[in-house]
Amino acid sequence: METSGKATDLLSRAFAAVKIYNIPVTLQVTSDPWADWEPVRHLDWHRDDTSGFNLKPALEFKIQPCLDAMANSKMHFTGLNLLVNDDMDTLDELVVFRSFDVEGYFEEDLSVFSGLKSVAFEAPEMLNPVALESMTRIFSLAKSAETISFAQDNLFEKVCGDRYRCFWPERFDISDKILRSIQSDCITALEFKAMPISKTLLSGLFNKHKNTLESVVMWRIGLREGSWIEVLSWMKHNLPCLKKIYLRDLFQALRLRNSTLYTTHDPEICGTISSVIGKKKVQAAFQTMIERPLLDSKVAYQEIMGRWQPHRQVSI
Repeated sequence: METSGKATDLLSRAFAAVKIYNIPVTLQVTSDPWADWEPVRHLDWHRDDTSGFNLKPALEFKIQPCLDAMANSKMHFTGLNLLVNDDMDTLDELVVFRSFDVEGYFEEDLSVFSGLKSVAFEAPEMLNPVALESMTRIFSLAKSAETISFAQDNLFEKVCGDRYRCFWPERFDISDKILRSIQSDCITALEFKAMPISKTLLSGLFNKHKNTLESVVMWRIGLREGSWIEVLSWMKHNLPCLKKIYLRDLFQALRLRNSTLYTTHDPEICGTISSVIGKKKVQAAFQTMIERPLLDSKVAYQEIMGRWQPHRQVSI
């Protein structure tokens, strides 16, 4: 169906039918059959059954028909989640070549991305360059986006203890390119996972949205340039609307001498084992991470939550 164009036609009709309901709808395309929207049978499904053991040959392109159908039907989704998870597809060589291209779209076709309120993209380590260019275009067009999520799956691997190693150093510039493409001026939530990030770009993004940011998630992030202590100190004093954070395994990404490769030391910030919610708790979390950055994440979370437990009245 995909190679003949029938998949695009079918999806175009389906999207056009959804339009009549005039309700917020998020489109999620994923290679992970055990994603967070079970029991939805995802468009990217390519296994015989839910056991996941009987693999069928997968088509190279899964995202393209969905984007083409959006353009054809002029369906303005509220959210767009493109999640390519290699962990679930280690036997499928075609996964790393999954691609999509919006280069040939007319301006009226591209307008379907302008109303997106949320954009999420999880990229495999061997992301096709054409897909990267298209994704940066989508991020730049989503000028009303309130939620941005980006992850480079498996970019870092744990080698021993809390020490990580860069798995695909040649892809370090992907995150910077994505961050530069974000044009929205009303972001309330940022989520970054398993990726390197430039302190200059991250600080600029925080500063631009300092009066709107309510939620920040950063997990397994390698910081280039500067210190996480500096970043967290700035966040603590300059993000007045922040009421939810999940910060964990934050380390520095250091270029090896006379090499293009990066390595990491032990995490500079261990963080917390779960999300911290509430402005006062967020401030307490920042204080704990700044004063005791290497405190075990579970212990840190328990201390923060214990510090702000509501007092109960006891009847005598």
